[in-house]
Order: sequence, then C-alpha cells, then structure tokens
Amino acid sequence: SELVLAPAFSARRAVRRAHRQPAESRTMCINEGAPRRVSLGILALQGAFEEHEACFRSLPEELVRQLDIRQVRTVPELEACDSLVIPGGESTTMKIIAGTDTFMDSLRRYVLGGKATDGTSRPAHPVWGTCAGCILLSR
Repeated sequence: SELVLAPAFSARRAVRRAHRQPAESRTMCINEGAPRRVSLGILALQGAFEEHEACFRSLPEELVRQLDIRQVRTVPELEACDSLVIPGGESTTMKIIAGTDTFMDSLRRYVLGGKATDGTSRPAHPVWGTCAGCILLSR
C-alpha cells in the first residue's frame, strides 16, 4: 500500500483510482513529484491532536514511513506541511488561541490557496477536519 495525496476535492477519486492499480505500480505523489515523505501536520492548538497523531502513527509501518507526522502550532510549521488535520476539540477555544496572531488568516490561505507569509503564491492544500475542525473550516 502506498499513500496518494491529492487536493481535497478529488481525494476520494484519487484514492479509489490508486487502489485499482497493482500495488507495485502505485506511487506516492504530490502534484506529480517524485516519491518522497509527505509532511502531515496535525493542528495542535487544543483538542484531540494527540489522539489523531497516535492514530496516524498506528497505521501500517509501510505507510508511516512515507509520512512526516508533526504537530502544528505556528504559521511557519503550518506552511511547512503538505497536508493538515484539524482535530476535534472546542472550536471557540481554537479560534481564540489561533486569533491571537495571524494564524487564522494563514490557515485560511493554507486551505483555500493564496499568498504565504513569504509572499509566494501557494495552492490550496488537502485538509481533513473532524468535529471542531469542520467548524473551523466552514465559512
């Protein structure tokens, strides 16, 4: 099994397509790049981030080796990730913690695409939100 990372809007389709291929021909890619470790950020402001991290680390070893799982608390940590998980927790508390600086604006640009803090234009990233994470992702 190999991990296929695709933009959020087509992730299900890409995973289904990848699993129809023989295992030896599957590749892990991000925008047609060469196989490499995928950085998976877990928003660690508040909530069930440790449980989410533990779940990802309990995946089969062949998948875990393809991931660089990291907790995200700052804008530079966020911008260094290929994808993000926003776990459940208390959405109001997360908004208060994230709102103390420019984090929420950076999170919106990360999700929707736009200029990063270094001024470069970045594409939208795959993001998975559970419970409060879904609330933070809503408009």
